[in-house]
Amino acid sequence: GTVLVKIISTAGLPPANLAAVNGKLYFNASDGVNGREPWVSDGTNAGTYMLKDIYPGANDFTFASRFKYANGLIYFAADDNVNGEELWVTDGTEAGTNMVYNINPGILSSSPTSFTQVNNRLFFAAVDNVHSQELWALDITVGVNEIQHRVSINSSPNPFQYTTTISINEKIDGFFDTEVFVYDLLGKEVGKAKMINNSAVIERGNLQSGIYVFKIISNNLMIGNGKLIIN
Repeated sequence: GTVLVKIISTAGLPPANLAAVNGKLYFNASDGVNGREPWVSDGTNAGTYMLKDIYPGANDFTFASRFKYANGLIYFAADDNVNGEELWVTDGTEAGTNMVYNINPGILSSSPTSFTQVNNRLFFAAVDNVHSQELWALDITVGVNEIQHRVSINSSPNPFQYTTTISINEKIDGFFDTEVFVYDLLGKEVGKAKMINNSAVIERGNLQSGIYVFKIISNNLMIGNGKLIIN
């Protein structure tokens, strides 16, 4: 049947840039309070909500668009009125919605577009402060769940502000020299810690708010991985 999913705007501002991604609908819309921001819907009233107020204010236009699913995350373009239109990512939560990289520094926009995944890379076209629109690639290997030996993992608190503890919740025989490596979404290693008694403390240090991923390596094998969110 045909039904009204949700009344988002009483001012008659229609949703725009609709994109079906991984079983959900992503789009931008204005609720009359937050201006045009990224929204998501699972087709129900309760499951239709604003992801994040990226560009604060009632009359702003984030123009979130070009949504692309890759390795468990949604990538898109958005403008926060500070960095211009840049590459953003979301895991479907407010805390997990953040800018990936400011390709064109300052208020100028890189205007990323034409997102295409090939194996473990996300290709797109973008502009920086030196070149015109050229081909860029984001390494998304860090989000892949190709694991030789899966173990039960807990990370708490997560999201976190200063420190979090990553623990293995089971006995693992025959594994030694176990370390946790932390990566940003560009695939760059930004931290690591040695596991003692099946747990390791990860400190925020100088890391910015956003999404990070970790890999647990033992005997030169990845035995587990996961996602970290820093508030």
